[in-house]
Amino acid sequence: MNLSITYFKIREILRHPLSLLLIFFVPLGLTLIVGHMVEKGQKQLEIPIAIIDEDHSDFSRLLVDRISSQAKLHLYKVSGENAERMLLKNDVDSVFVIKKGFQKRLLTGQREEIIDVWTSPSSIAEGIVREVIASETARLTSDVKAADWVVKVFKNLDIHIDQSKTWNAAYHYTDSQWEPEPLMTIQYDQLYLEESGEDRKELGDSPYLRLWTFFTMLSCFLTSDWIIREKGVLFLRIQSTYHGLVSYLLQSTGALFLFHSFQTMLAFYIFGKINIIQMRPELLMLMIVYPFVCMALSVWSASFTKQIGSYYIVSFLFVIIIGILGGSFFPVQEFSSTLLKLSMFFPQNLLLSNDQVKIHTPLFVSGAIVLWMLAIRRLREKR
Repeated sequence: MNLSITYFKIREILRHPLSLLLIFFVPLGLTLIVGHMVEKGQKQLEIPIAIIDEDHSDFSRLLVDRISSQAKLHLYKVSGENAERMLLKNDVDSVFVIKKGFQKRLLTGQREEIIDVWTSPSSIAEGIVREVIASETARLTSDVKAADWVVKVFKNLDIHIDQSKTWNAAYHYTDSQWEPEPLMTIQYDQLYLEESGEDRKELGDSPYLRLWTFFTMLSCFLTSDWIIREKGVLFLRIQSTYHGLVSYLLQSTGALFLFHSFQTMLAFYIFGKINIIQMRPELLMLMIVYPFVCMALSVWSASFTKQIGSYYIVSFLFVIIIGILGGSFFPVQEFSSTLLKLSMFFPQNLLLSNDQVKIHTPLFVSGAIVLWMLAIRRLREKR
């Protein structure tokens, strides 16, 4: 097979910096830049809450200090009147009131109605913060119970001890067992909060991989504009035979796909090196299949368009809509079962679903081949 057209197209792309910019910088560079900004914003995200300490005891102050040390919480220690005003103005997500007698109740084993919670209809993180405070309260309660149990054991054994010193020693020993890792944990790093390192390596869990699907599809559409530029003039001068035009289209798009594949392999290598994804062969395969499907969509779309300006506008809107519904920006599938079923028909499903290497891949590849054939047929008829 004569590949002179392929070589010509490769040289043409290399001679134009704009083409290389669209192929490499748009999907890879913008993914790293925007992904870093999103990740930085997530790390800086803090939930503002207000806390009212009506007990003013050692335990209540200790609870406030521990809550203040939570990385994702910004705590305001205020009076009741100020807290209510802040809640009404939506300056805080929720208000927690440590009621008078907090320490006394914990020392006597009472945990009911020791903290009140004020929320507004717009509160989005009250449940998360409630769990954090509950875990710290449970820590205090377990320390007290352990110290009481130690003192009780000594009494039952009729061993004379200084109860106060023994209780304090047992309390501090039990409390030290929560460090460096707590005895009980509550997972509250949900969507848009910082993700744990292990979970981030799963396919589709990385915001970088999600963004890459959007920018790669956009790059494929932008680099397919040559079809609109050439089909009105150049296609008429190419061999008038069916095979001549088909060969030109296949070799030209094949040359573009080689560059997109190289960009994909470069992205796979960089993402793996900075610990964004797991460098697994099946993921690389799916990442290469993805631009193949995107190019089929872009070529098919270009075969219907006559004006280059209209093509850019329609392409950008199309990629935005597909990106939203497909999950390029956030896991839209988690919102409803309908969106979950709908997302299976978008190319992003190749990378962002939990069962990637199954029937989805051959179906998408087959669909892409059909789109290629339809586009070539249409271009041949309109030449």
